[in-house]
Amino acid sequence: MSLKYPHLFEPLTLGRTTFRNRIFSSPQDYLNLSAENFLNHDAIAFYELKALGGFGSVCLGDVMVDSKRGMGHRFQLRADDVRARASMNAAALAISRHGAVAAAELNHAGKFSHLMAEREGFTYGPVAETVAGIEVRQMPEEVIEQIIASYAAVVPDALPIIMLTMPWYIFP
Repeated sequence: MSLKYPHLFEPLTLGRTTFRNRIFSSPQDYLNLSAENFLNHDAIAFYELKALGGFGSVCLGDVMVDSKRGMGHRFQLRADDVRARASMNAAALAISRHGAVAAAELNHAGKFSHLMAEREGFTYGPVAETVAGIEVRQMPEEVIEQIIASYAAVVPDALPIIMLTMPWYIFP
């Protein structure tokens, strides 16, 4: 029998990372995080089951680099809190135990930072505007630099734990 995608179940090497196959789970946030937005035992088991099911890579979802100004909803992991590393490390170990590679999307919600809007009454974005009744202020260069620093601070801690993916979204 001829397969339509004959290489789908073959290993794939990207840089120094080898995946057991080319089936990657899409990013999926878990709705029952701890009060601090860390992974709990149920969340870790959820991601582990995906690895057990055969995925070559399991993505933990989008992980916030700046929880003060960048969280879009209440179910996002916090990478800017050093205490989050233990739960992310436990998830990565559970995933790798079954031969899959753990991944996460580092993210900042920008003008879609709804939790900041609830707390502060506005969010920051590329231009001043109003979106769905929420004031979006043009992001000052100082805040841009702080967000860049947030990414830079998180990456060294996350790299030994997970493979990072960068989200690319195209809006109409």
